Amino acid sequence: MLVHSIYYLPTAATFGSILDALHRSGAQHVFLAEWSLSIGDDLRALPHLLSVLLQSVEPLSEGNIRTVLSPREMLKLSESAGWELIGSELMQPSDDVQDGCWEAAYSQDIARTAFEREGALSEAERTEEIVRKASIRAHGEALLQAIQQLPEGKASRTKPMNVWVAVLKRK
Repeated sequence: MLVHSIYYLPTAATFGSILDALHRSGAQHVFLAEWSLSIGDDLRALPHLLSVLLQSVEPLSEGNIRTVLSPREMLKLSESAGWELIGSELMQPSDDVQDGCWEAAYSQDIARTAFEREGALSEAERTEEIVRKASIRAHGEALLQAIQQLPEGKASRTKPMNVWVAVLKRK
């Protein structure tokens, strides 16, 4: 059972290795629950989604988001490791779940400082780093605008995005 733990992993390959190990162990089923990268019709969850996407490009040094995988990517890795999908669904967490608030609050710092960081780059780094910085700025600006649309314009009013739950069985 992997519940809200996949984003903590250092790489997608690590997730694949875990699935391989579970398959080799003889496990018959794997249960997954992870953020879905979707918000349904509750726009109050948009800052959570944008925060996760921002941290996927610019991880926080003390943050827990390292590898952001969509349900489609998780399924592809699962199938490669010998698992097949039995069923899945999207669930909307309770408003009491505070992960969206936390991530939005943490990510505001990235968003606010993205415009302040300009350093000299070597010619080799220039193109890739410029694209990465532009992506961070765009994600950051979208996040700050989404937070401004919340009641009182506060990250603490962010709701969590939907959760994808899936049951896999051994092929």
